Amino acid sequence: MGELQELAMSIPLMLNWGAIKEESMQDEELGKIRADLLKNETNHPSNEGERLLYQGRLVMLRTSAHIPQLLQEFQKNTVGGHSGIQKTYGRLATELYWRGMHKGVEEMVARCEVC
Repeated sequence: MGELQELAMSIPLMLNWGAIKEESMQDEELGKIRADLLKNETNHPSNEGERLLYQGRLVMLRTSAHIPQLLQEFQKNTVGGHSGIQKTYGRLATELYWRGMHKGVEEMVARCEVC
């Protein structure tokens, strides 16, 4: 819970942030971005402690095992769920970023019978 509070995110579920951080730290592509940031040679996301941020949003691997859970929770959440592509994407995009995020939201909403 401490790490979740530290991130100050309004995500409607409990995730294993330690696992997400570890996943991010082990990724070669994100490791290169971190190294470039330390050399100040790039316009990539910013580095805040061990977290990589893009426009203030936590950067996640596009292949993260946590993405399906996030998509499902944001799409089906009782507060603001089943709101279609743009609203679901907007809710996610206030806190998180991964490449292909919009397409993932589109695919999830397309499979939703309620939407």
